[in-house]
Parts: sequence; C-alpha cells; structure tokens
Amino acid sequence: MTILQSLVGFYDRLDRRGVVAKSGFAPVAISFVIPITYAGTTGKAIDVRDPSGKKPLPVDRMVPKLRDHNNSAKDPFLFWDNTGYAMGLVKKEMKRGSPIELFEMFKTANLAATENATSPELKAFRQFLKTWHPDQVGVLAIDPNDLDTNVLFRSVETGNLIHDVDEARSILAERLQPDRVAELCLVTGSMLPTQRLHPKFPSLEAGGNKAPLVSFNSDAFVSFGKDQGANAPVSEDAAFRYGAALNWLLDRDNSRVLRIGETTVVFWADEKAVGEPAAEAVEDAFWAGFGDPPEADIDKEQAGTMSAELQNVRTQRRAPDASVLKPETRMHILGLSPNSGRIAVRLWLVDTFGALAINLHRHLDDLAIDPPAFKSPPKAWALLYETCRHVYNEKKSTWQKSKNSEPPPRLGGEMALAILSGGRYPHSLLTVVVQRIRAEKGRVNGPRAALCKAVVNRHLRMSEVQTALEGLPVALNVESPDEAYNLGRLFAVYEYAEQGVAKRNASIRDKYIGAASANPRRIFPILMRGYEHNASALAKGEGTQRGTGVKAAKAVSQIIGLFDGDVKLPTALRLEDQARFFVGYYHQNKALFTKTERAESNPDIVDAEGATS
Repeated sequence: MTILQSLVGFYDRLDRRGVVAKSGFAPVAISFVIPITYAGTTGKAIDVRDPSGKKPLPVDRMVPKLRDHNNSAKDPFLFWDNTGYAMGLVKKEMKRGSPIELFEMFKTANLAATENATSPELKAFRQFLKTWHPDQVGVLAIDPNDLDTNVLFRSVETGNLIHDVDEARSILAERLQPDRVAELCLVTGSMLPTQRLHPKFPSLEAGGNKAPLVSFNSDAFVSFGKDQGANAPVSEDAAFRYGAALNWLLDRDNSRVLRIGETTVVFWADEKAVGEPAAEAVEDAFWAGFGDPPEADIDKEQAGTMSAELQNVRTQRRAPDASVLKPETRMHILGLSPNSGRIAVRLWLVDTFGALAINLHRHLDDLAIDPPAFKSPPKAWALLYETCRHVYNEKKSTWQKSKNSEPPPRLGGEMALAILSGGRYPHSLLTVVVQRIRAEKGRVNGPRAALCKAVVNRHLRMSEVQTALEGLPVALNVESPDEAYNLGRLFAVYEYAEQGVAKRNASIRDKYIGAASANPRRIFPILMRGYEHNASALAKGEGTQRGTGVKAAKAVSQIIGLFDGDVKLPTALRLEDQARFFVGYYHQNKALFTKTERAESNPDIVDAEGATS
C-alpha cells in the first residue's frame, strides 16, 4: 500500500467519526460574522474569537475552500473571505490590488455564482453585495487593528450562515464536478478528473513555508512533456482526502505527531471493522510509549482498560500490554522533513503494533547501561541532543546544549527508522557521538555511553560477518577480553589516581583522552609514566590518599592481568573500538568514584527530556 492510498483510507475513518472536512471544505480561522438582513443592510459584526487568552484568537470553522488564494488576486472565495475581499476593508493595502478592486472581484464572483438563487438567504446576500460600500465600515464596529481577518455572513431573519444554506451547498457541489476529461486515478483506481496542483501542508520547521507532498517543480521531474500533476494522475477527490488526512495528523492537538530531530513523524492505525475502537486505542498507546502521553481519545467500552494501560506507560512501570491492545492491528508511520520545493519523505513504515512494541523494547534494551543513564526511558529526540555541542554552565554546575547547535540533518529520520523497524542504527550516529566526546575533552556522560553501546551491539548482532568480538556489557565487566574496552578502563584508573594526588586545571582527561582513544600506542606510555609518579605520591600520603593509591593499584593490576602481562598497544583504534574504549571508561569511572566525586567529574544521569541532573 502506498503512502497516498494509506492516507486516503485513514481519511475515510476520520470522516466516519466526523472530525475532518468534507470535500470542498476546509477549517479556516474566523474572527467575525457579518449579519445581513433581507434588505441587504448590515449591523454590528459578531466577534466569534476565543477571548480566553491574552489576545482574542480566531476560531476554526469549516468553510467552502477548494484552494488557497493565488498571486493574481482574481480568485475570491464563495460566501466568505478576508475583510479585504469580502468588504473592501484592509489594515494595510496589499500589492495584489486596492481594497475596492478586491471587493469588486469578490462581488462579481459571488453574484455570478448566485445568479439563479431562490432562497431568501442568498437573495439577501446578493442584495448586500449590490448595496455595500467600504465607506459604511462604521456600522460594523470593528477595530481597524482587527482587519485583514476572515469573516462569514449570516442571515438576521433565519439565523443561518450563508454558506450552510442548502442552495449554497448545491452551488458548491456543482463546482466540485469539473467538466474535464476523466483519467485513471493511481490511488483509487477510479476514472475521475485529476488534480493539477496537489495540496500544501503546514511548515514542518519554524519560519518555513507551506509545501506539497507531491510536486513537479522542475522540467527534470516531468515525463513525456506532461504538465504538473499529469505526471502522477491523482483524482481531485483522492488529493483532497489524503490532504485532509495529513493535515489532521500534523495538528498537534490530535496527538498523532512527534518530532525527532528535523523529522516530523505522524502515525495512524487501521480499523478491523467500521467503528471498532482498536485503532484509536493502539494509536494512543503507541504515542504514550514513544512520546508524551496524549489525552484519552477512546470509546467508552474500552476506557477502563486503556486508562490502566496508559497509566502504566505514564509511570514507566511497564510498556503497553500488546495483547490487550490487539497486536495484530496494523500501524502506518510516516516521517517527513522540510525540503526545497516539496516535503521529503524520510520514513515510511507499515507494521503491526505488536511488532513495533517489540522493536521499542529492543531499543530500550540496547540503551540499557549501568549506572543508569536515564531516570526514565528516553525519548528519541532527546537522544539526538547528545550529538550537539554542549557547554558547561558554571552557575548551575551542569552541561547544557549550545543554543546554536542542532543534530545533523536526516539523522532524526534514520534514527526513527532504526528504532521502529529494529534495524541498524545509522553509522553516522556513532561517528557524531564519538566526535562530540573527543571535542568536549572526554565528556562521556551516561546517554553518550548508552548510545555507543547500542550502536556497537546492534551492528555486531546484525552483522553477517562472524567475529570474535563480544557485545559491550550493560555493567562493568572486569573479565572482559575486549582490548579497547579494557584500555578505556585503564585510562579511567589513571585519571582516578591523578585526582587523588591533587586537582589540576587540566587533567589527563582534558589533555589526552581523545588521542588515547584513537592512538593508544602513542599516548599510553605517557600515561603510564604519569601513573607511576602519581602512585608513588599516593603511597607516601596519608588516610584517603593512601586508600586511593591501593584502590588504583588493584584496578591497574587486574586490568593489566587481562593482557596476560603483556600490554601490546594498538597503533590505532577503529571508530567502533573507540566507542568500546569510551564505554569501558564510563563503567570504570563510575565504579571508582564516589557519588560526590562522580557528580563533580562527570555528571551522567539525565531525565527523559535530556536535562542533566
């Protein structure tokens, strides 16, 4: 099933629930309703904005809308529009025409559409268009600062909105049946007129522009000289339905959208039968397991069961019970990213809820590390922050993400695909994490160590090439034969011994950990000589210092013993081995330092949102 076919099917489900616009209609932010009498006169505008906030905000109403305004300005809407078109009133004059010219276009188009009208409401609307002049603005009592907003019209005598009158709907329905040659729709298989320009969707990034999912904006993308949508015939009805469905999914109030880096992920579920609540229940549980839990949106007969399941997710006691939530229910997951000309598809995955739940569990298992890196299961977007540059906040004594640093483009979509499909994590994730550790002088916090472990272990598990290497352990493994892992442990012990002697402005971690992880043969002889000096100083000390020396000596002796007494330092370590080095360093560092020393030297516990504690 293609993306568009799946979205069209989802629209039908939303349509049965009555939560999406009908064909030819769309939700539009409305500020005022203009009352008109049978004689065509008007009075004070009715303010329908939401006054609950600091500033009144327009409210969404379903109105007839087949497309957006174009740059020609010769395309007013029927029965409603902004104050510039509908009444010739603007706060600031636009390039597309003077207010009088805009109103004349609106007047001409609506009089032509209602030429044969017989209903009293449409006759009153026609009379208003013939008698209205922008000079009468005073009767509306609209603040000039509130102009350039959308308005509807309502009959004073009947109380009906003009666009809701049966005759008005008949006029709109006729316009939905264009007199054009029918073609085979690639989405539905029906013979219908095709859509030339596909629907656009809200910006997926701050400050971005609306963009379509299907577009042919360059000659390089066309075939046999066909124009625009003729290259991929999709009927106007199918284009409307997939557009309405995707717009509904992108609305954050509907709790079916989340962000992972620069990728916006939307998801929905199939219904087994019309009206069956399983789809909504599975969607809610998926959201709760992958992002923040939404408000309950399920049928009453399953409310009790789902309430208990979602509560388990919120408190992180356990994952949703796939057997209760019908694991055979099929989920559709679509990842989108902003792109020049049209939206880029980064992720498209169709699988059962049960399979996705297993993959989510596997992801959390791969991230497991001791000491724990997270207070609660981490969100995917929070993990991506570990690829960003961090700076140390002296006042709060914690590391924080730099404001100007963002995760690499496309990494969010690749990460989401790996988590949901159970496939390999992107290799670029390991590259960036290791680079950040080295650039920040060895800040191997819990999340970064967990990511190194997860990427290495999953790659090893899925590799077709047999290797003698073992997977990285969850907790410190003092018997591991892994050379790179043990070198990381040895570095942590050398650092521990140094800090036992005296605090320095620049520790060996600050100066050497990056080079030691990449070129052990060049750096470790220097570290060994430094350790011998520190060990001698600790042995001459008293109390705590002497205890530190004994502890360090035992750890060094145990690690050296794993090399059979002959430490053959490798010239260089591969990227995966550098990750093993840092995980070994993390494990040994946490085993050596007390809680107080640990917080000062290497804060590692973060919450689900990525904030260090």
